[in-house]
Amino acid sequence: MDILFGHEELFARELVLHALYQNVYIQQAIYNGIARPFENKNVKSIECFIKDDQNTKEIIESDIVHNFLVFMFSVIPSAEEITENINTRKLWVHPKRISCEGESNSWSFRIAGSDETLKVTNIKDEQFLENIKRSRYRLANADKLYIEVKEKQKIQGGKESMSYEITQVIDYIISQPHQQKILGFNIEETEKE
Repeated sequence: MDILFGHEELFARELVLHALYQNVYIQQAIYNGIARPFENKNVKSIECFIKDDQNTKEIIESDIVHNFLVFMFSVIPSAEEITENINTRKLWVHPKRISCEGESNSWSFRIAGSDETLKVTNIKDEQFLENIKRSRYRLANADKLYIEVKEKQKIQGGKESMSYEITQVIDYIISQPHQQKILGFNIEETEKE
């Protein structure tokens, strides 16, 4: 019981206890059994013990409620080691999914010469995004972009993740001239008789 009623620094060191206390059922039990009785200003202490075993008796004083609240809302950083690898490379890609409004996220590309898809979390090249937004570039799936991409690999616990950020669009090659047909009506004026 000493660990519960010691200094706040002890709470931060006890990861297992902290994880246990984050369980909502444990919090309710402790609150209802310990903290709630102290809401009555006349209660100064509580005696706790295992049924039929007075040797397990503990006396809990009212000043402990503050420590429970501090512990309940504290955040303990993960003890798992985080490994992060960052690599920058240049490669040719074909547009797969784009943002015609020039947003910097939710893009994906096929790496030229493969079926591998590159899901981009962000595009930092503001000039490229502006050209998309202003319709100066009208990408098609056969177009080629020569890009510089920053790959970030993160490993934490047993989980791995990859993220890709385009830092620069170096070159843009149109596969064939994009021709958009203008839809309209050919209206001939008729002479009035």
